[in-house]
Amino acid sequence: MRLVRTIVVFFCLALLPVAAQENRASISGQVTDSSGGAVPGATVVIRSLERNISTSTTTNDSGRYQVAFLLPGGYVISVEASGFRRYVREDVRLASAEKLGLDVSLELGALAETITVTGSVGLLETESASRGQLVTSRELHELPNLGRNVFQMVWAMAGVTRTGNSWGSMSPQGVANATGFSLNGSRAGENEVLLDGVSDVHGGRQVKNVPSLETVQEFKVITNPYDAQYGRTGGGVLTFTTKSGTNEFHGVMWEFVANNKFNANSFANNRVGNPRPQANTNLFGFEVDGPVYLPKIVNGRNKLFFMFSYEGWRSRGVDLQNFTLPVNAQRAGDFSGLYAANGQLVTLYDPLTTRPNDRGGFVRDAFPGNRLPANRISPVASKAASFYPQPIYAGEGPGQVNNYVRPTPNIFGINQVASRIDYQLNSKNHFHFRYSNTPFEEIRALGWGDNVAEPSGNAPLTRNG
Repeated sequence: MRLVRTIVVFFCLALLPVAAQENRASISGQVTDSSGGAVPGATVVIRSLERNISTSTTTNDSGRYQVAFLLPGGYVISVEASGFRRYVREDVRLASAEKLGLDVSLELGALAETITVTGSVGLLETESASRGQLVTSRELHELPNLGRNVFQMVWAMAGVTRTGNSWGSMSPQGVANATGFSLNGSRAGENEVLLDGVSDVHGGRQVKNVPSLETVQEFKVITNPYDAQYGRTGGGVLTFTTKSGTNEFHGVMWEFVANNKFNANSFANNRVGNPRPQANTNLFGFEVDGPVYLPKIVNGRNKLFFMFSYEGWRSRGVDLQNFTLPVNAQRAGDFSGLYAANGQLVTLYDPLTTRPNDRGGFVRDAFPGNRLPANRISPVASKAASFYPQPIYAGEGPGQVNNYVRPTPNIFGINQVASRIDYQLNSKNHFHFRYSNTPFEEIRALGWGDNVAEPSGNAPLTRNG
């Protein structure tokens, strides 16, 4: 009984309204006769070509109709009314967040007679003042994309300005690049990003989840979001629609490999005699969608659909660290060999000898021989200095700068999962569930690599969008 109560409570909570902006499409218009008079009570049926799912409504006293919550794709629209020929409009294409206006004029005749309008003709979006640009899965898959980060396509849209300058985080964990864009001259981070109608921006104004390229059906950049449904933005709205399964099974697998065998060694490594570092990257995954089908158990065609995707990213490389570290004599307080880049001795002065001079300033005495007395060295500072690694090279110039050049590990991995279920209970009720995450772990930017006083905050760095 406890399990039953838990399921009931969970189901009731799932039915509570959730604040979101609608990313699905709608069709509305007016049905009239040949003289322009309204036709009330006409039946309007909109059928999905990909899923064979129909949604119906009837016109009101003014002949108006509206059908909302339509997934992007192709549709057939039919209108029937007693005393009129049946009207059919084929191959109507709907995009994300599109509000299509389609008026229908019926001709007198028998209902058995049908007037069919064929051909994919572009229709004007007259039901909304919002204007934007649509990017479909074709552009996403056929255009080059370093790192397969879907936000790279956003930067190519009119009115979008990329504000970041980092090209290093182009994989799905690159939330800084995903956030760093301006719409209509707004500040970066002041734009709303929607994933299937739900905000994908956390309280710090940073994008939380970067959807996998293969899971995105299309996205729309809305540069003039005049609809009242859009909020939380000081610039524009970016809305992503993920794939929903259809009556046909679809799938794709991919793997991209980069290897240090294809790379040249860096100048810095060649200068100090370091070999060509490891730099291996492997990006792989799969995506599958279609009807939920288990022979003799479940046949989800025309009503129950799924999408599942996995993408893994493995990177093994190195970062070249370059520091100037104190030599042994300096650790003991002997700075007699401390020279500037111009070859001039850097003199150390005793702060305890500070006194005014006759010119209104202050003077100090230099430490004899440029050496600190042992009793003047703090034991805390001495212990802290002991954690510095030893210099590896003699260094450059009189100052012996850049005497520590060392490759340290650069390792990160991603296991991104995305899933979606769509269930058409009937023509009035459609349920949609989506889950996705991007667990990420990175070990890099190590200063020493094998020291308990490692200064890096990326040992490791973890996050999950």
